[in-house]
Amino acid sequence: FILLKKEIQIDNHGGAKNEARILNQGLPLLSPPSAAIKLPKKIKTAAKEAPAFNVGNQMPRTNVLLLGMSGPGYEAPDLTDTILVLSVDPSAGSATMISLPRDLYVEVPEIEEGRNYYAGYFTKINALYQLNKNSSDSEEFAAGLIKQKVGQITGLEINNYILMDLEGLKEIIDQIGGLNVFVEKDVFDPRFPTKNFATETFELKSGWRWLDGQTALRYIRTRHDIEGDFGRIKRQQAVLEALRKKILGMSPLWDLPKIIEIVRTLRRDFKTDLDVLDIKRLWDISRKIDSSSKIKHIVIDANQENGLLEESTAVLGGKTGFILVPKTGVEDYTEIQDFIQNNL
Repeated sequence: FILLKKEIQIDNHGGAKNEARILNQGLPLLSPPSAAIKLPKKIKTAAKEAPAFNVGNQMPRTNVLLLGMSGPGYEAPDLTDTILVLSVDPSAGSATMISLPRDLYVEVPEIEEGRNYYAGYFTKINALYQLNKNSSDSEEFAAGLIKQKVGQITGLEINNYILMDLEGLKEIIDQIGGLNVFVEKDVFDPRFPTKNFATETFELKSGWRWLDGQTALRYIRTRHDIEGDFGRIKRQQAVLEALRKKILGMSPLWDLPKIIEIVRTLRRDFKTDLDVLDIKRLWDISRKIDSSSKIKHIVIDANQENGLLEESTAVLGGKTGFILVPKTGVEDYTEIQDFIQNNL
């Protein structure tokens, strides 16, 4: 953790008092408003207010935010390095996976006046949950804040969220007997991070591969890719799609013991604001989706042709760090929203 310099000039929900508290806590990945990167323009683009997702609500489209974090034992266990919106159109029987990069530089929004201590500060989007969970002592509040921010970025109504500990995801993959995944290119990571802040070599050859939980987890977390975060996001989407197909293919009768194990893992390692009826409805919709033709994949990143983001740097926690920002300016998400609407 890195200490921030004290800036008395700041007057944002407590001014110098706020800055002193941040100094004492030593929070990483945070820029005061006065130190935020300056780009040509800054436009606030608000998301629509999302109604709750429930059985009686006949919405044309349902958007569920999937957040994945490393969990206990890893460095920065509460950073949500997986940020993905599953957008489902029940009437068309189709779905779209929309992934956002963890390095996207964002302004911390405010949900309730005076409650969100860091509103107006800037950070990477993957730190939003951690910062506000620590400051509010409320996982629900922290998840609500990142829901709001993702809605602002995408322009979609984010109805619900699912927060998953990736160790729990590893267990579920093992419980269903592994996944058959096509590995696009060889993977070699000489310093893959493991528990207790250690590292090890991770290697995987290209082609169709049967992945157990541990290998699948390493495959979606490795950072050594010439495509950067863009490549990692594509791997995440591929594994989640393989998992969806495997689970939906299970028999409620013959696979009942496995299903019971999965439910136990979900209760322990997954958090959500979906209730039982919501989950059943989402399950029923998912079974009707033909993955070969009706699941689209959208990745918002810089390392692709006509990308909507660009690489930059900003002072985070007193040190200059790598960030991604919209080409149109910090907090200007109009092009991203238009791109998503045109490709849903």
